[in-house]
Amino acid sequence: MCGKAGTLIAFSGFTGDKADVSTIRADGTNLRKITSSNPGEYQFIPGFSPDGRLIAYASSRGEPSPDVAHLRIIAVDGSGDRQLTATTDGTYEDTGPKFSPRGDVIVFGSDRGNTREHNDIYTINVDGSNLRRLTHGANNSYSRSWSPDGRLIVFNS
Repeated sequence: MCGKAGTLIAFSGFTGDKADVSTIRADGTNLRKITSSNPGEYQFIPGFSPDGRLIAYASSRGEPSPDVAHLRIIAVDGSGDRQLTATTDGTYEDTGPKFSPRGDVIVFGSDRGNTREHNDIYTINVDGSNLRRLTHGANNSYSRSWSPDGRLIVFNS
């Protein structure tokens, strides 16, 4: 994922039994790990806010297993890391966060209340309020995107 004007790239990478979100400039300089996982924790699937200042990502931090995840937000400099969706009860995964064009809402997939890995589409405000389920039984496979005006969400099902 590229940040503002394509100058910064965010990605997740594994080191042993953990994964963290890192950033690097598009020219290959200034590699920086911005999350800090413990063994068995995964921080993955990062996505930039439209202004390039924030990154939303999926996290298994605090979960009973790396197979379940909630969403978190962090500044590109690694500060202000905070949880966005509630820690799960160990039975579902929130993943693939994408900011709306205005940067105030995030769309993501979750298998809450579904068979594992059968995701429906949800939105949540960046402040953590107004969690909304948009589909029922869509079985989305991690692919969703906002229209340029932010009025529509396209997804595979």
